[in-house]
Amino acid sequence: MPADSPIKFTLKDFDFGLDADFELGEDGYLDPIVYSADIEFGESSLTHDNFFVGFFMHQWVKYTLIIVENSIYFTGKYMFSHMLGPIMDEMFNHYRLQLHLPSPLLGQGTVAPFTFDYRSVRSPEIQDGYIDLHILGELYHNNYECELQPDPMNFINSAVFSQLVVSESAATCIAN
Repeated sequence: MPADSPIKFTLKDFDFGLDADFELGEDGYLDPIVYSADIEFGESSLTHDNFFVGFFMHQWVKYTLIIVENSIYFTGKYMFSHMLGPIMDEMFNHYRLQLHLPSPLLGQGTVAPFTFDYRSVRSPEIQDGYIDLHILGELYHNNYECELQPDPMNFINSAVFSQLVVSESAATCIAN
């Protein structure tokens, strides 16, 4: 009986690549936009004791991967953006990082809980070899929120160094 025999699925040189971009959602979260996929089955195999069952299962898996690869052009935004977006949000803790910072005063052994909000304010600019992320960078203490104004910020165009740009209202909030 085919049901009594084990199925062995071996992944070898399996390669999965996406041609994608990130788009800023209304909530400040990044949503992946997938344009195409390249799925290489490599030397992967699916084996079964019954040659015919193993052959047809192997062909069915390869055909399914080809269907997924070809359908991404039409369904990539719906399939990956709506599926990967919430996974990314959970993985990045909704773009908030919990920090426990020690007191800046010497001799004090206390720590204070802070939350760093790193949601994006613009869609990232992705070029060959780098990505520019424009994040909010707000720091909360005991859920105290500042009123941030949409101040204009300019970035120096350079691929050599990283930049930390702070708006005037954010600097005022940090000082208070």
